[in-house]
Amino acid sequence: MKNRAFKILLFVLISVFFLHASPEKLRIRKIKIFGNSYTKREIILNYLLVKQGEMLNEEGLKRRLKRSKEILESTFYFYRVSTGYIYSRKEKNAVNIIVNIEEGELWRLWAGAIYIGIGKENIGGRDLSIGGEAGIRHFGLRFRKNWLFNTDFFAEGKGLFFDEKRNPFKSQRYKLLNKSFSFFVGRNLRPDTRIAIGFSSYSLDYKDSDISGNYSFEDEKRVNGIFYFEMDRRDNRLYPERGYYLKIEGEKEIGGNFSNLSFDTRAYIPLAKGLSVASMVKYGELWGNASFYELFNLYDDEYFRLSWFNKSIGEEMVKLNLELRKKLLPIGFFNSWIEGIVFGDLGGAFQRGKMGLSELGFAPGVGVRLHMPMPIFIDLSIEGSFGKYGGVFISFKQNY
Repeated sequence: MKNRAFKILLFVLISVFFLHASPEKLRIRKIKIFGNSYTKREIILNYLLVKQGEMLNEEGLKRRLKRSKEILESTFYFYRVSTGYIYSRKEKNAVNIIVNIEEGELWRLWAGAIYIGIGKENIGGRDLSIGGEAGIRHFGLRFRKNWLFNTDFFAEGKGLFFDEKRNPFKSQRYKLLNKSFSFFVGRNLRPDTRIAIGFSSYSLDYKDSDISGNYSFEDEKRVNGIFYFEMDRRDNRLYPERGYYLKIEGEKEIGGNFSNLSFDTRAYIPLAKGLSVASMVKYGELWGNASFYELFNLYDDEYFRLSWFNKSIGEEMVKLNLELRKKLLPIGFFNSWIEGIVFGDLGGAFQRGKMGLSELGFAPGVGVRLHMPMPIFIDLSIEGSFGKYGGVFISFKQNY
């Protein structure tokens, strides 16, 4: 009797184990999209983590649909997105995916210390973005377009026509005329992961002065081959509260000895409703004959408050940032809100091999941000830091 009861119990345990280990899979029979009178169907399909004909268990399907909703919402092409599924009446163990969207045509406004820019997103409903920016010593034009083929290949490019900088190692005025263009082709491994190769071409015209005030000129033209790998697993690409981001990028001069390698990694952890921690680590190193334009510097990074007051430049660079973010006050128009932050910046740029932890600059601080994502994307940040690299500054950049 005991032997029989033991066999029955063993059979039940084995059955439960195999039923749990091998859940029934569902076939995605159709993907139905509603509400896209403007955006092309293939653009929306490109952002989904499910494909027609794919086999998934129910839990895996729910996770992918939830993540697909987050990806679609973070494009800011749509005001609202919902995803779900219903069982097919025509096929056993098959489902139809339902995607409902409410579209928006988005303009974006951004600004820096000396320039302002505006751009239009999702032009013609084809995932095409065009924008321009201009300022006292700066003018640029950018565009981004995903040309999709059967294998989800994409192409994108950007250009900058004029820029002027000052050499932080000299008191004399330093001008830089920069004409550049970059173009990439790559593969979307999935909507939040891509790999690409391309090139960057630019010409530089230097104008510098020595102590006596005599000007010297130097012209330089260069073409670099570039590759990058990018993985974006944030719940929202503009206002993330959980997930992570990783980008690895390398550059090699064609016909020359210049090269560099850099990585950018970010992580986000929710602590409570409206409260989260964000961290960012950037590192870069270059080799060979680098121009002033290619050296790493802190003062061009508007996400990094320390950079406004620590104008170091070099062949090796590290930046570390930690922020505590809290949504303080919702505003009754366009889903806007005010956010408070407490942050710490640590970093510096050095000659290669001479980086020392004791030489890194550090700036803790606090600030407030206004986020207005629709219908014109605007972020206004007023922040102050303390200590040796302290100061008050205003920025029109969104969260990293």
